[in-house]
Amino acid sequence: MSATWFLLAAVLAAAASYGVRWRQAADARGWHLVAFGAGAAVVLVAAQGPLYRLAETRSAVAHVAVLILLIHVAPLLMVRAITPGVLGRRAPAFASLAERTPLFVPLVLLAAVAYGWHVPAAFDAAAGNPLLAALQHASFLLVGFIVWLPVAGDPAWRRRLRGIAAFLYMTADELILGALGIVLTWAPRPLYDVYVNAPRRLWGLDAGTDQTVAGAALTVVEEAPMAVALAVVFIRMLERDEAELQAEERGMEEPGAQ
Repeated sequence: MSATWFLLAAVLAAAASYGVRWRQAADARGWHLVAFGAGAAVVLVAAQGPLYRLAETRSAVAHVAVLILLIHVAPLLMVRAITPGVLGRRAPAFASLAERTPLFVPLVLLAAVAYGWHVPAAFDAAAGNPLLAALQHASFLLVGFIVWLPVAGDPAWRRRLRGIAAFLYMTADELILGALGIVLTWAPRPLYDVYVNAPRRLWGLDAGTDQTVAGAALTVVEEAPMAVALAVVFIRMLERDEAELQAEERGMEEPGAQ
């Protein structure tokens, strides 16, 4: 069986299994089913078809698009689709495992997977081998799921991560991939032979420019949400300080406050 058909069979099997469990789950809603279906569709778009072929043979920019879809978009949709009812009898064990896992573990796994697959030898090997490429994509999807779970999963398994803790966790996540984007942007030469030797390139870009654009795109995608989140946190801190100041002033104005 080719890698394409294997992936299609795996996605369809996962969707069918989820559909059965969704119908049996009392806490599952229609949007959960839509989210899982959308996540499965994103996996197929990213891991096969025209985008996949561009990423594997012609363009680092296309590879970055695949990376973002598989490590951010598809896992987020699937994490949002999983409820305790969908997991059934496995839900307590899953919640216990999520509770006992140190928060640095998902970030370490993210760094290992993201950087490991972008070592030139590993990257070029995956580009020339459909089975290695499938393993690469599966590891992106799995680590993305693990990283999203503490901040976007059901409240049953994200009790520890709220407020400023969640912000710091996601900041670390974005810095990990943002650093990879910086490496790609400022590398003195093209890192991957598969793109250097490509007979045709996306938009006619040479390999060095293609890699620079890819790195810049990854950096922007990773750092822009962090900047927005930082602004939101800063504004909320100001609002809280203002509320506390107003409460103190009201207390001083009340009779007998002195």
